[in-house]
Amino acid sequence: MRKLREAIITWRMERALSKKRLLEIYLNVAEWGDKGIFGVEAAARSYYGKSASALGPEEAARLAAILPNPENSIHSEHPRYVVNRSALIYNIMVRRGIVVPEYDEMEMDSSGGTEDHSDTQNTRIEAVQPSSQ
Repeated sequence: MRKLREAIITWRMERALSKKRLLEIYLNVAEWGDKGIFGVEAAARSYYGKSASALGPEEAARLAAILPNPENSIHSEHPRYVVNRSALIYNIMVRRGIVVPEYDEMEMDSSGGTEDHSDTQNTRIEAVQPSSQ
């Protein structure tokens, strides 16, 4: 009986709300960790110490990577899953034009080749761990 009620509620929500609004609602009520972290804003503050609106694309991809199973993703003995999954999500965001990747500045050297003169570090996606705030 419970599954039937859930199916009816889901059907009604899908008819009444846009996909964007459904996603917004979900992201604001989903559990993001084992410390009672609910909602993307709380997750951003817990894991990165800043507002969700201030997250960079790599940080947002990391949060998206842990969303299906945050408790196991955070405490996993294999954090490579989070790293690999977040890299995949980031690449999808780039392909869809949601973010533009930052490229190292390159200058031509005297031999006609390129030489890297950037002071920026390459972006490395790492496993997400809650901040100690």
